[in-house]
Formats: sequence, C-alpha cells, structure tokens
Amino acid sequence: MGIVLQRADREWIEDRARAAGFDLAGVASVPEPASSSAEQEDRRYAAWIDAGYAGEMEYLKRVNDSAEYLRGDLRRSIPWARSVIVCAANYNVNAPRSIDRQDEAQGFRSGWIARYAWTGRSGAGSDYHDVLLARLRELETELKQRYTGQGSASELQTRCYVDTGPLPERAYAVRAGIGWIGKNTCTINQQQGSWLLLGVIVTSLEFASWSLSAVDRCGSCTRCIDACPTGAILTPEPGPDATRSIDAARCIA
Repeated sequence: MGIVLQRADREWIEDRARAAGFDLAGVASVPEPASSSAEQEDRRYAAWIDAGYAGEMEYLKRVNDSAEYLRGDLRRSIPWARSVIVCAANYNVNAPRSIDRQDEAQGFRSGWIARYAWTGRSGAGSDYHDVLLARLRELETELKQRYTGQGSASELQTRCYVDTGPLPERAYAVRAGIGWIGKNTCTINQQQGSWLLLGVIVTSLEFASWSLSAVDRCGSCTRCIDACPTGAILTPEPGPDATRSIDAARCIA
C-alpha cells in the first residue's frame, strides 16, 4: 500500500475537475477482489449479459481466459487500479437544439437528433468522446504533477476512459456521490438531472474509505418505464441482487 490520500486530496481533485470543464466530480475506491461489493457487481453484470440484454454490443461480452466478464471486477482487467475519479458533464444546454429549424441554404438539414450527439453549428463537429477525453487528460496531467514522487505514487498509473473502459461507470458514479442509478438506468443527480455524460480516470492512488453514495430518490415513480415506447426499460425484480436494467436489443436510442 502506498500513501493513503485524505479528504483534502479528494476536494482538490474535484475542484480541478470542475476547472477542466466538468459539472460534477467525485472519487470512488475500487473494491478489494473477492469482496462482497466486487462479487455483487460481478453477479449483476453477468446476469444482465446472460439474459441477452446487451443486444449486439459484443464488446460488452468480452471475457478473460477464465471466461469471466472483463467489465465486472475492475481489478480483473487493471490489477493496479485502486481508485476511480468520476467526472460528469451536463449536456442539457439551452442551445443549439436538434429540433431547431436550420438554414438549408448553408448546408444544414433538419432532423431529430439526441442532444448528447448534437455537434453544434460550427460545421466542424464536437464528438463528446473527444471533448471529454481532452478534459480528462488535462486533469490527468495535474494529478501526475501533484502526486508523482509521493511514496509509491512515484510511478503513478492512470488511464482515461469515455465509454471505452472495462468498468461499470455508473456504479462508480454512485460510489463517488455523483448520483443514483434511476429506473431509466441513467445516472441522476438531484441538482443536475439525468442528462449527464460520464468520463473516468482509473488511478493507482489509494484513498481513505468514506461513503458518499447519493440517496436514491426514484421512490415508487415509474414514469420512465411507462413512457418507454418499446418496453426496453425493465421493471426491477425484488431481491438482494435486484438492479435497474435496460434491454439494449429493444432500445431505439
């Protein structure tokens, strides 16, 4: 074990994440292998995959030599992982809107496009994967400048991901206090809402244990389940391993 970072370190990281352009940030420790948290996450993910809910997204089904899903226990694919910095950006901006009429004389076409995929009016486009990754890289540089040379952090290891890493980002977002996983399977923050894009930095930094998990405020509401036109949002089943799931094979988003 290297140096154990404290609350002040977490607050510094969250502050620098906001300075890099994120709306929310938090830090979650990676569960110990074979811990109850890691095993529960494994069971839930395996049950979702085995039920066929991943549809044609074959990359979610990748396994190691022991036939274990890579996206279950993070230390299975990244053994040095000790913490995950979770950053969130709210894409519910006032403009531009995908349903606004465009000037077709300038080459624009009208159409309904999901807000998170809207590239703006510049013509150059702005894929959110590239935008958020650049912000993560900025924070990553500051992390290495601050912590390299401190104990075992002399060889600080980090990896940045935007939808591409072998980890359940939303589960870590809950542990980091970003929000709760709603019945619509989106990460919901009480102040920011559910239109959040997540980016993470997996690090070898170890943090003191704390609990920041957000309170689940979905309650008995089922509006998202009732409104889903294809029935892709599944009603949670009772039980200790109950989770909120979506059938990607039925989702038209």
